[in-house]
Amino acid sequence: MIITGEFSIWVIPLIKINRVENITTIIHGTELGKNLFLRWTLFCLGKSNKIIAVSNFTKSLIPKKLKLKTHVINNGVDSDKWSHTDEKYTLENFPILLTVGSISIRKGQYNVIKFLPQIIKEFPLTHYHCVGNCKDKEDIQELIKKLKLNDFVTLHGILKHSELEKIYSTSHVNMMLSNNNNNTDFEGFGISVFEGNLYGVPAIGAKESGLED
Repeated sequence: MIITGEFSIWVIPLIKINRVENITTIIHGTELGKNLFLRWTLFCLGKSNKIIAVSNFTKSLIPKKLKLKTHVINNGVDSDKWSHTDEKYTLENFPILLTVGSISIRKGQYNVIKFLPQIIKEFPLTHYHCVGNCKDKEDIQELIKKLKLNDFVTLHGILKHSELEKIYSTSHVNMMLSNNNNNTDFEGFGISVFEGNLYGVPAIGAKESGLED
């Protein structure tokens, strides 16, 4: 049996009671954040026969006694689901910076925006596009306004897959300046780096996260 997801991990002891002999658990990283339930999560992982971590960084957060049964298998992308369209998305300016993922401290959009004034001094036509669910929209809009970046940042929200393909194909740099927020919320891998790579988009990523893989 394969288990993935924090809440699913928590029921492993109950599954064991039903005499399921072989359980493999996949962990992405956020399950190991320092929160009230971490001790219970680790107890449940101890009941698993094997643990698959999506990155070496995620594995590094696992206690030593569990590492012997932990293996690293990086996430991947199905290239057949991504078309290399010649159609150009209507984006202006150069260079075009992009971050795909929920807009949050963990994904690092705030870090990019804080550095934008310095980047714009060197590259005045820079434009930064954020794609993803905007949980803290008011906070990030306030930061954009404070730094007078309204003309340099676009918050797209969630895009259809076809629109995401187009925006990848016309971007120049994939920005993943993720935060390790005191080990409570961090980037376990960063799948958008691979997605961008399919379109030849290089990535700038943060250390101390799954992006190092």
